[in-house]
Amino acid sequence: MMRDKLRTAVGVGLLSVLIWVLAERAVIRSTAVRVQVGLEAARPDVLMQFVNEQGQAVDDPFRPVLLQVKGPQSRIRGLEEGTIVLPAVTVSAEKLGYSTTGSNVQEFSPRVVDLLGGELRVEREGLYLRVTEATPEVMRVRATRLLRVPVEVKVFNELGRELPVERVEPARVEAYAPEGTTGAAEVSLTPAQQRQASSGPITVKAKLPALARPREADVTVQLPVSGSPWPEEAIQHPRVGVVKPASLEGKYRVVIEDLDAKLDLYSPLAFRGPAQERAEFRDSPYHLVLEVREEDLAAPSPARPLRYNLREGQRQIEILNPKSEAVRFRLEALPEAPAGEGGSRLVPSASPATGN
Repeated sequence: MMRDKLRTAVGVGLLSVLIWVLAERAVIRSTAVRVQVGLEAARPDVLMQFVNEQGQAVDDPFRPVLLQVKGPQSRIRGLEEGTIVLPAVTVSAEKLGYSTTGSNVQEFSPRVVDLLGGELRVEREGLYLRVTEATPEVMRVRATRLLRVPVEVKVFNELGRELPVERVEPARVEAYAPEGTTGAAEVSLTPAQQRQASSGPITVKAKLPALARPREADVTVQLPVSGSPWPEEAIQHPRVGVVKPASLEGKYRVVIEDLDAKLDLYSPLAFRGPAQERAEFRDSPYHLVLEVREEDLAAPSPARPLRYNLREGQRQIEILNPKSEAVRFRLEALPEAPAGEGGSRLVPSASPATGN
């Protein structure tokens, strides 16, 4: 008797719970939820990118979307209270309608509701919601066909100067890139990495050209044994001075005719050496000097390379990739010629450079 009463009480309790659950599910509510829509990167031969309002592709493969959804009251409450977290929704190239037989660059503007199939599912939560609206309503997506190409690996220092290498493995990186892609897989080594690579091979990341996939690749680099322990630096806009003998002082001025063009070849001026000598050379009034001689008066169009203005105390300064491009100049007589002082003199120049 007691057992029958207990069984009846349990049955009534279960039935009440079931009725309550069914009632909860029968009540349909709407709410707004924010989800991330992402572009799938499973295919190495297709680069998918969102396109902004200006028609430019953006790097971020995810975009936030505000959805109006409908579902059972209990599930909507879980979304609003944060007990149910919505994962990102990924979209494949095939779902967009990408065709391997189409053009190299294809653009799509699907409605977000259609892209999601009108529903939002979270299998692990047993969640199914109907999507009624989306903001933005439409997304623009660009799909670019990538071709498999070998990309040469080049090694640079922290100043962007290419370094000679003992070996690089692999010498070329297999990558997927848009048709017509140029450029190298670039390795940038810090001074510490350069010293380490001079002692033995090191493994570093090479950055591939823009839009190439993968973005980076592991390469092994070994540099030749370096004879200098000093760090490098560069002067982007070296200053130029003029040296002329005392016999020309106050009588002629020097005009460098093609200085701008030649300075492009001398710039940037990369060098290395001890800290004090680097600072002295960097802060010197002139980094390059044109030497003018008396015999230049008789020459119809004298030309001479610029000399690096290294002083006696800067013996450990090493100019990297020194240039010897000649610059053309002329001597113009001055209206007055006061007596000059003895010895050669360093005088300033401009562009076109002049030394009075």
